[in-house]
Amino acid sequence: MSRSALSLGKSRNLHIMALDIQQFTSNSVASRKRVVMPENELEDLYRHYASTHTSNAVSEGSKRHEKWFPVTKYLPTDRSVNILDVGCGAGEFLEQLVSLEYKNLHGVDISPEQVEAAKLRLNGFATLACQDIFDFFTDNSMRWDLVVLEDVLEHFSVENAIRLVHLISDRLSTRGRIIIQVPNASSPFFGNYAYADLTHLSIYNARSIKQLAKLCNLEIVSINEVGIAPGGGMKRFIRRIAFGVTSRIIRFMIVTETGDRSDVVVSQNLIFIGQPVQSATKSSG
Repeated sequence: MSRSALSLGKSRNLHIMALDIQQFTSNSVASRKRVVMPENELEDLYRHYASTHTSNAVSEGSKRHEKWFPVTKYLPTDRSVNILDVGCGAGEFLEQLVSLEYKNLHGVDISPEQVEAAKLRLNGFATLACQDIFDFFTDNSMRWDLVVLEDVLEHFSVENAIRLVHLISDRLSTRGRIIIQVPNASSPFFGNYAYADLTHLSIYNARSIKQLAKLCNLEIVSINEVGIAPGGGMKRFIRRIAFGVTSRIIRFMIVTETGDRSDVVVSQNLIFIGQPVQSATKSSG
């Protein structure tokens, strides 16, 4: 066979291979598009969030689920501060703030079901908005002393999470702080929370939260483990010991592998507290 015929055959084979690859790529993209939840379905899921997700926990009678808010230990002592609860849901956290005698309370959530439930629960003790959070900040120019995102940031894509936290950073008062609770990817059991909701889009650990803070001009006040849920008597004592032992073993494994003792948070959730960089600079000067 001549060299030209070989070249022609090789060229034809390469062309066929290229077409096969192109077809495979097209099919892969198409299949990926099929498994991504359409935007209208995601909106519908949020519209009926209470009946498809949170009401399940309530119907199971889990008082611990309803009443335990780890972020409360990091609240300011001044009861007159302006507080915004982003993704306020049915108002359970705001209700606890009311019981703690905080006065200037605001909540925003995109789910009509949740906001209606919050209105019934709070009976006028907080100002509530049923709105997309970005629209909310466009329509509202208030400066906030505290913005809380408890189990909220993971509902946003990474791009929108950066956009949101940056926007909040710009709207904090000079003494303002942001508190974020998210599932912790460094926990070996993070999936218990991370995959407990179809609307979760992102996952974080202490390192990526630090990265987020830097991108959004936030000074890190602290990054904390959540610890164990409350409960009385001997059972809680045993759980506390078990959690302490387990946490030390997990930290030891991580440090043994990496040699790095920093950023080792192993609870299923973590809590980040930040403040505007200029505020931190002034307070330290």
